[in-house]
Amino acid sequence: MKARYLTFLGLFSVALFALISCSDAIFATIETERKTATNSLSLTLSIFDIAVPVPGTYCVAAGGVFQGIYSLANGVAWTPNINDNSRPYNPSGAVCNAMSLFGGVLYGGFVTSSGSPSLYQSDGTYSFGNGRGTLITSTAAPGEQVTLLRSAGPVVTPYLFMGGTTGTTGLTFELDYSSNGTVWTATNLTGLPYPISGVGWDGTNYWAASQANVYTSLNPASNFVPPPINPVPSNDQVNGVFADSANGRVFLATKLNGIYWLQEPGTSWNHISPDQQGSVTVSYLCVTGPVGTDSSGNTIYLAGSDGYGYYTVAIPPVGPGGMSRFGDSTILLFTSSVSRIAWDSANSNVLMGTNANGLWRGVFDSTGALASGQSWTHE
Repeated sequence: MKARYLTFLGLFSVALFALISCSDAIFATIETERKTATNSLSLTLSIFDIAVPVPGTYCVAAGGVFQGIYSLANGVAWTPNINDNSRPYNPSGAVCNAMSLFGGVLYGGFVTSSGSPSLYQSDGTYSFGNGRGTLITSTAAPGEQVTLLRSAGPVVTPYLFMGGTTGTTGLTFELDYSSNGTVWTATNLTGLPYPISGVGWDGTNYWAASQANVYTSLNPASNFVPPPINPVPSNDQVNGVFADSANGRVFLATKLNGIYWLQEPGTSWNHISPDQQGSVTVSYLCVTGPVGTDSSGNTIYLAGSDGYGYYTVAIPPVGPGGMSRFGDSTILLFTSSVSRIAWDSANSNVLMGTNANGLWRGVFDSTGALASGQSWTHE
């Protein structure tokens, strides 16, 4: 995994060089799309993160930050936070790879070619550069490059968590937290050989994962420790952590062994086996929800897979639950790698962020399925 991550950073550096050159293919595509009537996003973007600042408003990190304000009556108009080749609303020479809403403010983690500090707080229009955002230097690890941002905790006293990496060779990874977005403290999860892949709060405990290692804590100021039972085999890896604090559940999306979930209070993990597509065991990248309750009383969540679209995860009142694959084979989402899912409950909108297949939006009903007469829109 570490070698794979270093390869990723190398590829990202190549992409970053392209991004800051005048012949930047991604930004050129976006600029072209800006001039069309629908102002669509590029259909080949890789979506790194999605945030919902207020219902109906969506920000997407995809090598830059984009804001889209939806009107179900009038369609959608995406506004890239860039301007021709100067891109004043992003930090100079940087691309956004992590994003989180915290305290009503959008925070962005940016990858830079220079390895300079890369955490920014946006202004009121969700812009970060050209004096419109604030550079935050991590007091936990100055010069830290951001790999993950997540807000987690009680509504009145949440924390902003940052997964980061330091050094240009022999990279190590750590997890930091902040109660105000400015002053940062390192947790005991430092010097890790693999990046933090997820953070969440299930209403009782905080959770974090790195490779196959899972950690929990009652308070980030105290140590994160392995839970009494770690269900993830040592040869596997946790690709995503999602916690549903309203229902006291935490989900682990894994590469090889499907999805594990825990109901608080408890130590016994439920296991949902992965789908098999021919000789391939499907890997899962993320989970979100709940998006509804079906006619059998199952709480419905959504899981993104690596190359097989998304799956509906049905959690019954008693029992481990199961998964079923989204079945429309006529659209590209069916075979997409779904890396991020966002849920706008106020508008019943689900946004699917993919690797290299852009952003998708669907309107769901109360049963956790696409609403009658609705189909997925490729944004």
